[in-house]
Amino acid sequence: MFACLRAAALSLLFVLGLAACQRDTPVADAMVADAGETADPSAAVVTVSDAWVRATPPGAAVAGGYFTLTNNSTQPLRLVAVETPAAPGVEIHEMRSVDGVMQMRELNEGVVLDPGQPVTLAPGGIHLMLMAPPTALAAGDEVTLRLVFEGADAIEVQAPVRTGAPTSGDAAHH
Repeated sequence: MFACLRAAALSLLFVLGLAACQRDTPVADAMVADAGETADPSAAVVTVSDAWVRATPPGAAVAGGYFTLTNNSTQPLRLVAVETPAAPGVEIHEMRSVDGVMQMRELNEGVVLDPGQPVTLAPGGIHLMLMAPPTALAAGDEVTLRLVFEGADAIEVQAPVRTGAPTSGDAAHH
């Protein structure tokens, strides 16, 4: 019986070694998430939950994007970029209160994801800015977001478009 367990463990290590060598194959090819969570959270390095994009009126300059990320690995990762066909550019921003005044700044270095610690992108905090969407984003639509990481492969998420009451300090931006 010990020989069988040893053979199984060696086979598993071989498969994991092959997977590690194939970093050119993005997770997005094997895993596309819906609005809820990634397709198989137990197999994902990063899980995404509660993804959504704020509906916009025609001609809006920006739209907000939100979700929760959890790093399931043992090493810190970083969300460095987001891409979408719904807008020509996406920026990662942070709103915070400085001396009682809400300020927004772009996070050029991205967002660090510590192992096991969920990071929530939400109105009034860290969030996405979908820049200059060419068409209005209507409640009920879906937006594909491609999340690009340093330390992990990119993944795609389907985020529903919905309306939502802005939080304090968020109304002017989303």
